[in-house]
Amino acid sequence: MPEGTLGHAFGRHMLDAGLDPSALPTLPSNDEMEFTDAHLYETHDIWHVVTGFHTDVAGELGLQAFYLAQFSARLSLAIRSGGLLNTLVDPKAQADRNRRMDAITLGWSIGRAARLFFGYRWAESWHRPLVDVGRELGVRPVEKAARHENVFSAASAAS
Repeated sequence: MPEGTLGHAFGRHMLDAGLDPSALPTLPSNDEMEFTDAHLYETHDIWHVVTGFHTDVAGELGLQAFYLAQFSARLSLAIRSGGLLNTLVDPKAQADRNRRMDAITLGWSIGRAARLFFGYRWAESWHRPLVDVGRELGVRPVEKAARHENVFSAASAAS
């Protein structure tokens, strides 16, 4: 895919994570519940790309806050709660506290403002500029995501 497209950004994201972009994960979906689980599982890394959240702990917590703002997701709440508990009890995590909290705040905020990601036909947008997909979905930080910047690093640096 050409540079700047959703497909290129996704491929780069997967390669940076040591994963094969042509091997998208899949789950069986024989009923509505399985379809929901499969869709969320299969598109998780695409959501990282479009929102600009990295795959470190702060980025995962931010993306889980985004999920929770978009729909009722008990697993997202559990993961976010676990991340907050880890931040509280792990002395090493204390140094990352501000970034984690900034990510959660940003994820919640952009998740509430964005168009619903669930059910979006990502494969139809691989060729489109990432910035355009982000704008269509109402995600402002996508411009930074397209440059592989951490969307909440500027806010954290000011803290």
